[in-house]
Amino acid sequence: MIALAAEPIATALGSSEAGPVLRVLSLTLVLASAGVVPSAMLARRFDQKRLFLIAGADLTVNATVTISLVVAGWGPMALALGRVCGQSTTLVLQFVLSGEGAEPEVTNAEKTQKTSTSTVKRPTV
Repeated sequence: MIALAAEPIATALGSSEAGPVLRVLSLTLVLASAGVVPSAMLARRFDQKRLFLIAGADLTVNATVTISLVVAGWGPMALALGRVCGQSTTLVLQFVLSGEGAEPEVTNAEKTQKTSTSTVKRPTV
Protein backbone atom coordinates (compact mmCIF):
# COMPACT_ATOMS: atom_id res chain seq x y z
CA MET A 1 0.00 0.00 0.00
CA ILE A 2 2.77 2.42 0.94
CA ALA A 3 4.69 1.46 -2.20
CA LEU A 4 1.71 2.49 -4.33
CA ALA A 5 1.21 5.73 -2.43
CA ALA A 6 4.91 6.63 -2.15
CA GLU A 7 4.85 9.48 -4.67
CA PRO A 8 1.75 11.24 -3.27
CA ILE A 9 3.02 10.83 0.31
CA ALA A 10 6.42 12.28 -0.61
CA THR A 11 4.77 15.19 -2.43
CA ALA A 12 2.45 15.86 0.53
CA LEU A 13 5.48 15.94 2.80
CA GLY A 14 7.15 18.49 0.52
CA SER A 15 9.79 16.26 -1.04
CA SER A 16 8.51 14.68 -4.25
CA GLU A 17 11.97 13.24 -5.05
CA ALA A 18 11.69 11.05 -1.93
CA GLY A 19 9.02 8.84 -3.58
CA PRO A 20 11.43 6.12 -4.77
CA VAL A 21 13.11 6.08 -1.34
CA LEU A 22 9.74 5.55 0.37
CA ARG A 23 8.92 2.80 -2.11
CA VAL A 24 12.14 0.94 -1.23
CA LEU A 25 11.57 1.48 2.51
CA SER A 26 8.10 -0.06 2.21
CA LEU A 27 9.83 -3.41 1.64
CA THR A 28 10.99 -3.36 5.26
CA LEU A 29 7.36 -3.61 6.43
CA VAL A 30 6.89 -6.82 4.46
CA LEU A 31 10.18 -8.26 5.70
CA ALA A 32 9.49 -7.31 9.32
CA SER A 33 6.01 -8.81 9.28
CA ALA A 34 7.37 -12.08 7.89
CA GLY A 35 9.63 -12.37 10.93
CA VAL A 36 7.04 -11.82 13.65
CA VAL A 37 6.65 -15.48 14.65
CA PRO A 38 10.33 -16.42 14.93
CA SER A 39 11.04 -13.15 16.73
CA ALA A 40 8.19 -13.81 19.18
CA MET A 41 9.44 -17.34 19.81
CA LEU A 42 12.93 -16.06 20.64
CA ALA A 43 11.45 -13.43 22.96
CA ARG A 44 9.13 -15.98 24.57
CA ARG A 45 12.11 -18.22 25.35
CA PHE A 46 13.95 -15.11 26.61
CA ASP A 47 16.83 -16.03 24.29
CA GLN A 48 18.66 -12.76 24.73
CA LYS A 49 21.93 -14.10 23.33
CA ARG A 50 20.36 -14.88 19.94
CA LEU A 51 18.27 -11.70 19.91
CA PHE A 52 21.40 -9.65 20.58
CA LEU A 53 23.28 -11.50 17.82
CA ILE A 54 20.47 -10.75 15.35
CA ALA A 55 20.38 -7.07 16.35
CA GLY A 56 24.16 -6.83 16.01
CA ALA A 57 24.12 -8.42 12.56
CA ASP A 58 21.33 -6.08 11.49
CA LEU A 59 23.29 -3.04 12.69
CA THR A 60 26.51 -4.21 11.02
CA VAL A 61 24.89 -4.95 7.65
CA ASN A 62 22.78 -1.79 7.73
CA ALA A 63 25.73 0.46 8.58
CA THR A 64 28.13 -1.19 6.13
CA VAL A 65 25.73 -0.97 3.19
CA THR A 66 24.58 2.56 4.05
CA ILE A 67 28.09 3.98 4.50
CA SER A 68 29.37 2.24 1.36
CA LEU A 69 26.51 3.60 -0.75
CA VAL A 70 26.77 7.11 0.72
CA VAL A 71 30.48 7.17 -0.17
CA ALA A 72 29.54 5.95 -3.67
CA GLY A 73 27.14 8.91 -4.02
CA TRP A 74 23.74 7.22 -3.67
CA GLY A 75 22.35 9.92 -1.38
CA PRO A 76 19.13 9.20 0.57
CA MET A 77 18.59 5.93 -1.30
CA ALA A 78 21.65 4.62 0.57
CA LEU A 79 19.69 4.81 3.85
CA ALA A 80 16.74 2.93 2.36
CA LEU A 81 18.84 0.19 0.78
CA GLY A 82 20.91 -0.20 3.96
CA ARG A 83 17.70 -0.65 5.96
CA VAL A 84 16.33 -3.24 3.51
CA CYS A 85 19.60 -5.20 3.63
CA GLY A 86 19.66 -5.05 7.44
CA GLN A 87 16.03 -6.17 7.69
CA SER A 88 16.67 -9.02 5.24
CA THR A 89 19.57 -10.18 7.41
CA THR A 90 17.33 -10.00 10.48
CA LEU A 91 14.63 -12.08 8.80
CA VAL A 92 17.00 -14.85 7.74
CA LEU A 93 18.67 -15.01 11.17
CA GLN A 94 15.33 -15.03 12.98
CA PHE A 95 14.27 -18.16 11.12
CA VAL A 96 17.67 -19.85 11.39
CA LEU A 97 18.27 -19.12 15.08
CA SER A 98 14.71 -19.61 16.33
CA GLY A 99 14.30 -23.06 14.84
CA GLU A 100 10.91 -22.03 13.45
CA GLY A 101 10.10 -23.26 9.97
CA ALA A 102 8.72 -21.11 7.20
CA GLU A 103 6.04 -23.67 6.32
CA PRO A 104 2.83 -24.13 8.31
CA GLU A 105 2.80 -26.92 10.85
CA VAL A 106 0.17 -29.64 10.49
CA THR A 107 -1.53 -30.67 13.74
CA ASN A 108 -2.48 -34.24 14.64
CA ALA A 109 -6.17 -33.44 14.08
CA GLU A 110 -5.41 -32.22 10.57
CA LYS A 111 -3.32 -35.32 9.86
CA THR A 112 -6.17 -37.56 11.02
CA GLN A 113 -8.68 -35.69 8.88
CA LYS A 114 -6.44 -35.92 5.81
CA THR A 115 -5.84 -39.65 6.20
CA SER A 116 -9.49 -40.44 6.92
CA THR A 117 -10.68 -38.65 3.79
CA SER A 118 -7.92 -39.97 1.58
CA THR A 119 -8.47 -43.63 2.51
CA VAL A 120 -12.05 -43.89 1.26
CA LYS A 121 -12.30 -47.11 -0.70
CA ARG A 122 -14.54 -47.76 -3.63
CA PRO A 123 -16.98 -50.62 -3.27
CA THR A 124 -16.06 -53.63 -5.36
CA VAL A 125 -18.67 -55.01 -7.68
